Amino acid sequence: MRKHVQPWAVGLVTLAIGFWIVICIAGPTAAQGHGGGMSLPDDDFKLLVGHSSKVIQDSLGDKPDKKAASKARTAAVYIAMYAQADQDAAVNQKRAAIRDAAMKTAKLIDDMSFADAKKEAEGLSSLKPNPGTKAGSAVALGKGIELDEVM
Repeated sequence: MRKHVQPWAVGLVTLAIGFWIVICIAGPTAAQGHGGGMSLPDDDFKLLVGHSSKVIQDSLGDKPDKKAASKARTAAVYIAMYAQADQDAAVNQKRAAIRDAAMKTAKLIDDMSFADAKKEAEGLSSLKPNPGTKAGSAVALGKGIELDEVM
């Protein structure tokens, strides 16, 4: 006699394995507030910011429609997430400044200030560290992000 595995049992086992991986890999550093053990190398970070800022500029071309504005805003939010992914490296100050500028860009897009947002996006990849920016502390990005933007 053959027994069938219940679909919920497979899901439960998969979920348990996922939790185990997260706890083993990210547990100790996440508890200390070090970005969950994840680190985004500087070269990759520059590439992602450069590409995303180009998406913003292209999307906010002459007269952006609602879809193009949403695409640009999502790219700005992703830049902020990239910048916040690693908040314990020596490059903190610069990434925190980029994170804050990216969220400002997203806000400008929300306010339909497309020309200002486009100008802000042009400077994202060449921002200098801002001494007034709080590095090492995570900012609640969820306040400026809609779930459907990141899914």
